[in-house]
Amino acid sequence: MSKKLLILSDSHGFNDLIEKVLKKEEGEYDFACFAGDHCTEISYMKQHFHWFVDGNNDYGYKNVQAFTIEDVKFVLVHSQHQFSFDKNKYFLELRKFGKEHKANVVIYGHTHYQDIDETNVPILVNPGSIALPRGPEKIGSYIIATINNDRISFKIKYI
Repeated sequence: MSKKLLILSDSHGFNDLIEKVLKKEEGEYDFACFAGDHCTEISYMKQHFHWFVDGNNDYGYKNVQAFTIEDVKFVLVHSQHQFSFDKNKYFLELRKFGKEHKANVVIYGHTHYQDIDETNVPILVNPGSIALPRGPEKIGSYIIATINNDRISFKIKYI
């Protein structure tokens, strides 16, 4: 039976937007993760997310979390330490980071651009920002991943 993972990032303290997404997707996911720059209390994040990391605007929690759903291994990071304005170099660093963690998927934030890059292994997934989007739609975005054994698919969604 497949499992669904809700992926958010970069809310920058706008907890009302987190709650809007959680309410909209209620009952539609099994797990939730957040890729940094939450800018809110750790207790709030623990209440709403199975996994989350600090971003460059957060402090006091973890910079990296690894987890497995079904047979898919994920590593969650904000990615400010891997960041480069050269997208090829950035993706190379993220993939190297993912391989170091033996991940099939690297979930990252920081750029506020939604992106799903399946051209290489590990897959790179950025849900964009729910609060300060820079993607082509200029609408807050997040992702739902569907995991079925070792297969995974992604859907970008908008607030």
